[in-house]
Amino acid sequence: MPLPRFLSLSLLLIALPMGCSVGTTNSPTTEIAQWVAPSTHTGADSDDYHGTVVADPYRWLEDQDGSDVAAWVAEQNAVTTHILDAVPQRDAIQNRLTELWNYERYSAPTKAGSQWFFSKNNGLQNQSILYVASSPNSAGEVLLDPNQLSDDGTVALAGVAIDEQ
Repeated sequence: MPLPRFLSLSLLLIALPMGCSVGTTNSPTTEIAQWVAPSTHTGADSDDYHGTVVADPYRWLEDQDGSDVAAWVAEQNAVTTHILDAVPQRDAIQNRLTELWNYERYSAPTKAGSQWFFSKNNGLQNQSILYVASSPNSAGEVLLDPNQLSDDGTVALAGVAIDEQ
């Protein structure tokens, strides 16, 4: 399973100080030192702010659904993946981070009226689930599961406002 981009970059930043050095042989660590980022083309976009022209050569990257941006992201990811795949400690780092991040979490219970509300994540869920319970020690029942609101788990519950009634 591929890692999310932010985790891939984090692993690279962690792995480099952990013993990936430049050698004279064609080793995976040498490939890291020889890495060159793919070029990013620039556009001629600019804005005029009260007579001051400000260039915006990377505005084309703002079109997240554009085919040019998708191709650029794929190229950047291919280079990053190639580099990260060469880090010998990558699997160990990924396993340790997974072990540290995948733990059960609860929010503090909040009372509204006669009910208690809290969120819980079993450590493997993309989003925490909102529960309602009759007491702060009760297991409660699911009030809203944001994980069911999208197939990819990207819909989140950003805030909760509970009416006292």
